[in-house]
Amino acid sequence: MPAADESGTSDPFVRITDCGAEVDTNTIFETLNPIWYECLEMGYEANNLCDMPPIICDLYDMDIGALGESHDYLSRCLLQVEDLETYVEGEGVPRPTWYPCYFKKGGEKSGELLLSFAIVEDDFNFKHQPKKVNIIREAGIKMKDYQVTINLLGLRNLQSTGLLPVKKASILFNLKTMVSPAQAGSVENMKTEPSAPGADPTLNTLIEFLISLPTDELYCPRMACKVFDNIMAGFS
Repeated sequence: MPAADESGTSDPFVRITDCGAEVDTNTIFETLNPIWYECLEMGYEANNLCDMPPIICDLYDMDIGALGESHDYLSRCLLQVEDLETYVEGEGVPRPTWYPCYFKKGGEKSGELLLSFAIVEDDFNFKHQPKKVNIIREAGIKMKDYQVTINLLGLRNLQSTGLLPVKKASILFNLKTMVSPAQAGSVENMKTEPSAPGADPTLNTLIEFLISLPTDELYCPRMACKVFDNIMAGFS
């Protein structure tokens, strides 16, 4: 997904809209590859599936300033219900699919959303309690612990973002965004020490960490790495 903040990341959340009604996911901070594992429920009125309006999923970057909320629009995923693989009562929830997002109609792709849907017929007169469908997939995703070893040899052709040349670069490995929000509190990001000077530093550093990841490639997260220039006294 696109970056909206000066740090090169975003604070994304998804907003689903139906005829003025809105429901939001939680916000995942400082990432371009968020993991939500959330189930959102919306009520639609239609005679049948073919008459249902499209499902609108908007991606936003969360911003809260002195004057209140002012979220930045990032892109939109517009889904026609008749084209979706949806839940049929008595069967399992369909396997999620990656759906493209676009900043504007006819524009270039601007991110993707991994989604799965369950559409359940409701009784308009509420004579019967509508049956809830458990679409939360986190519990059903098989996980495995992996010992990861990365040999960092060096960085090349770094460009300074200011007037001064690059002094001492370091790399931050954002491990928190590789796990679900429920697990993020028990995971620490890792960072190399700024030692070698210049725009072409040789690091020769080995980092190791243990992390639980999905065994199914469909759910495998991406690891984000950010390079910082440490100027002086801990400032970067």
